[in-house]
Amino acid sequence: MEVKSSPLVAAKSAPLVAAKSAPLVAAKSAPLVAALSGLGYAVFLVWFSGLPPYAPLAGFDPVIGLVAASMLAGLVLVWSARAIARTPCVMAGTNTLAIIILAGVGMRLLMLASEPILEQDFLRYLWDGGLTANGINPYLYSPAEIFSPTKGLSGPAPNAVQDLARQANGLVESITYPDLRTIYPPLAQLAFAVAHWLDPWGLTGWRVVVLFSDGATLCILIVLLRLLKRNSVWVALYWLNPLVLKELHNSAHMEAILLPFLLAAVLVAIHRKPMWAVTALAGAVAIKFWPIVLLPIILAATQKRPAVLIMATALFLALTMALLAPMVWPMILGGWTSDYGLIAYAGQWQTFSATFGLIAFFATPEGARVIVAMLISALGFWMAWRVWADEMLAITATTILTATLYLLSPTGYPWYALWFMPFLVLSSNPALMLLTVTLPLYNLRFLTPFADFESTLAWLAVGPTLGWLAMRYWRGRTA
Repeated sequence: MEVKSSPLVAAKSAPLVAAKSAPLVAAKSAPLVAALSGLGYAVFLVWFSGLPPYAPLAGFDPVIGLVAASMLAGLVLVWSARAIARTPCVMAGTNTLAIIILAGVGMRLLMLASEPILEQDFLRYLWDGGLTANGINPYLYSPAEIFSPTKGLSGPAPNAVQDLARQANGLVESITYPDLRTIYPPLAQLAFAVAHWLDPWGLTGWRVVVLFSDGATLCILIVLLRLLKRNSVWVALYWLNPLVLKELHNSAHMEAILLPFLLAAVLVAIHRKPMWAVTALAGAVAIKFWPIVLLPIILAATQKRPAVLIMATALFLALTMALLAPMVWPMILGGWTSDYGLIAYAGQWQTFSATFGLIAFFATPEGARVIVAMLISALGFWMAWRVWADEMLAITATTILTATLYLLSPTGYPWYALWFMPFLVLSSNPALMLLTVTLPLYNLRFLTPFADFESTLAWLAVGPTLGWLAMRYWRGRTA
């Protein structure tokens, strides 16, 4: 006998079915929404970069529009992450992954038509690359030794350097902090030199290097996602990230060449290949110094193999010293003077810092640096003894340590947050993802009324994340 459901039963069950299917629909549509949002944001950046600097737009300074658009794009990405997280059983198919990848490529290609917005660090990259490509050690001379506002190109630097400055057609005169020699380590200099060979003194060559480096980051992330049996759609959190787009592909910051080395070090460490892991980590240190704090975690798997631990540590030290030699020797021979960028940065720099400023309020700036260094070192060694029970713990530990370093750093530039953004693809953390929404507030410091409230802006940018992290920790302790 056929049993028919009553209209009353059907009416009661319909909302329940709709409620259950809503997260599923949201999860499936989230990557497409993020892709469209990312492409729209890329078009906006191209348009915005063509505006006259600080020219009023509809009665407002355009920087306010930039901040608003960036925060909105970040909010869409965070919503997408939340929608995906609610339905982890939904696995992205080939078509979804292709949409994510193609949209991200399109976003990046559009940036080739944009001008860098509010940032000019890339000028130093171009100059360093020209020196390195022409066989001149970039650590020997500061821009002020080449050019002075009163004498022009007639500083104490050798004629060969002066000739390159003339070829660069005004580039040296525009470099920020001209009294300081370059801070960027030798492997970064090699990347700058490649950019110079591709496009002498031009930004396009450097952007091509950034594009290929970011492509390598994408490939390693996909490999890690598959290794961890994690939904491949999570790669959208990096590849469609508006903060990544703005800071790497518009503003052209050099963090792009660092990220593949970091991810490669973690990947081969997970595969229990410590020699290759420390080789990749040494490469990262030769681009930015801070990845050295990850060494205990990278070597955690060798805890019970003392001989391997000693050999891997020795290899890391040997490679690091060899790679850094072109930078360190001029500093040693020159007497560690304050015009070396690394010395000035390590001892004096403090910009857009929230928690560091709080520590320095109770200590001195120098004491705060010591405190932060001790905290990060202790956290790294403590986690190294706990993390290698499985691969996911290692990823989580790397994320936590890198994010802690950023949040305690005396310099809270938005592009520094990209140090851990790829790892959020592998170990999702909504509190840290929130920085994608709030860090664009940094750009308000370029407006005169906001410049005097930099520390307040810094707290507005990282405060919500710190509060959310504290709440999650408290709930975990009381659960």
